[in-house]
Amino acid sequence: VVCNYIIDVEPYELGKDIVYSEHEILTDGEFRALTGARPRSLRPDDLWKRITTCIRSEFPLIIGQDAFYLPFRRKQFNKRHSDNFVLIYGVDPQKEIVYLSGDTGTTLFNFEEMALPFSTVKAAFDGYCARHENDAVTAVMVEPVENVSLSRKSDVLNKLKESFFNRNYAQYASFYRMFLDRPWTLEDLKKWDAFTIKYTNFFCILATQCGYIFGSLRRSEAMAGAWHSALRFLEIYKQALAEENPELVSGEEVSRLATDIEERLKYMNRMKTAAPVVAG
Repeated sequence: VVCNYIIDVEPYELGKDIVYSEHEILTDGEFRALTGARPRSLRPDDLWKRITTCIRSEFPLIIGQDAFYLPFRRKQFNKRHSDNFVLIYGVDPQKEIVYLSGDTGTTLFNFEEMALPFSTVKAAFDGYCARHENDAVTAVMVEPVENVSLSRKSDVLNKLKESFFNRNYAQYASFYRMFLDRPWTLEDLKKWDAFTIKYTNFFCILATQCGYIFGSLRRSEAMAGAWHSALRFLEIYKQALAEENPELVSGEEVSRLATDIEERLKYMNRMKTAAPVVAG
């Protein structure tokens, strides 16, 4: 598992919004060298032909979907339109069945493998395209990259490792302290809706990536614990919006969650060591 996405948070000033930036650690070329894969953006006119061609070539295909048409997205199916993405890895041409992995949406990052009729996938794809009629990309084909030297791959892996070994993990507690340090109106709270979801997802990314980078169960458990506390905060945040009660995000439970997250992140900082050099 390799994730090239990172969030950095500037030192927190009491009573002010956090200031953050989002960026990638590796360049596109470095990411291709490390993963051995190259994404190619598409907007297929004939979806069935594109799927079968990719599968015959052993290239997985990621396509946009409108969750309104997807039965495994129970909260959106036949209720509301929203963007979703699935990874297609197999097909039965005779039965016109597509084998894919999709996020069910029941919890964050709950991906399941399943088989769907092509007609369902096509309807969801057409719905996505209709919502993004001006977009040049509605699908991504993942192609293998050949002739990447081991030394090149090792250099890139070291760059990724150094980013995680040298990271100040305690910075990520600032977001939760922000909610405790001042009163909130419902309007102000709503402004953080999309980022709160993204930030919670980011903790999952950190937990997964730390397991890969550090190879340490204790570090992985520390980040996983922080992620679970972040998930609980997200539930409280959503409840505050639904009940129009912004005071929920500054209550005792949020204070305990913020403390738990902060302690786990400080533990990650204490566990930092110099990144090892990978032999080429």
